[in-house]
Amino acid sequence: MRIATISFGKRKLKAIICKDSIRKFIGLMFSRRKNVLFSFDKECVVSLHMFFVFYSIGVLFINSRNVVVEKVLLRPFTVYTPKSKAKYVLEIGEKKSLNLFRRVNIGQRIELKGL
Repeated sequence: MRIATISFGKRKLKAIICKDSIRKFIGLMFSRRKNVLFSFDKECVVSLHMFFVFYSIGVLFINSRNVVVEKVLLRPFTVYTPKSKAKYVLEIGEKKSLNLFRRVNIGQRIELKGL
């Protein structure tokens, strides 16, 4: 299991990297709170489902230039299709990391390490 470090200016968080299809499908289903970074080969519209995720999460859609293009707070058992294409999708489930999610702005550039 590989871990990425995501930096938002001086603030950082760690996330589990998911690159294969099975891990992307499972995501946070039936899991405890954690952060997950989905990485795709190219920018695309990534629909998300919250089936069997029993807590709310913050989601950042990040393009190939590492710019946040969309952000949303998803509730359990919902489905979401973004308006923007993304190369990375960061699901923020850790409670302590949700405060950081609230401070991130669309258009903000972030740094990804460990990919």
